[in-house]
Amino acid sequence: METNSIKLLVVEDERSYLRLLETYLAETSVRGRSFEVSGAETLSRALSLLETKRYDVILSDLFLPDSYGLNTFAAIADRAADTPVVVLTGLENEAMGQVALDMGAQDYLLKKEVTGKTLSRAIIYSIERKRIEVSLRASEERYRALTDSLDDAIAVIDRELNIIMANRAFKKASGAALPPDVTGGRLTEAVSSLPGKTPEICRRAFSERKIIVSEVTGLWNGRQSVLEIKCVPVAAGGGAEHAVIVARDITGRRQLE
Repeated sequence: METNSIKLLVVEDERSYLRLLETYLAETSVRGRSFEVSGAETLSRALSLLETKRYDVILSDLFLPDSYGLNTFAAIADRAADTPVVVLTGLENEAMGQVALDMGAQDYLLKKEVTGKTLSRAIIYSIERKRIEVSLRASEERYRALTDSLDDAIAVIDRELNIIMANRAFKKASGAALPPDVTGGRLTEAVSSLPGKTPEICRRAFSERKIIVSEVTGLWNGRQSVLEIKCVPVAAGGGAEHAVIVARDITGRRQLE
């Protein structure tokens, strides 16, 4: 259940600007919630507060007496990984704000253009986006735990056949053909373990936008086996941007037929 106030940590060494932000927020409420503002003039003070208190959002200048530039954001994000951070920057450092977004900041604001409306909007949107991000990460972790419990080799690839995610069985089957974490490797680098037709099956799934299933024989986990290779395209925005590969050893089934 949400509390009545949104707890905000403002990391800003200019006291006059901090007071301006406090004035803006005192005059604003969002969905019936007011703002409870705490201030920190240095990075070290901010990190100390984050050790003992939880905040709904952090608003931070990048240039402080004891920290400079993107190092400021990196330190705060590392200490409060699940808390949304909105970066404050000047016109001359707008590009740095863009880089902070790439590093995980939820938004950036130009200090001279901040108003009560833009400030409250950025805060609320950053909280919502972070909530979705955390939820998606938790869902991904649950999905990964589920797939790791299966004997089938499973991987998610993009249209260029880059491997986005792979379960434990896939990593075991791929052996030394891929990097230790698999992510970022290419499916074509795994054909020494997966059947050589696998990339072709996946290209068909992407081009035809349908599930392709094929049975192939090959060396699998050290023995000659019959495998069922299934490639399932995942539709997004009118096209398939990703696909799920499932490799299942059906040797025993075929021997019983």
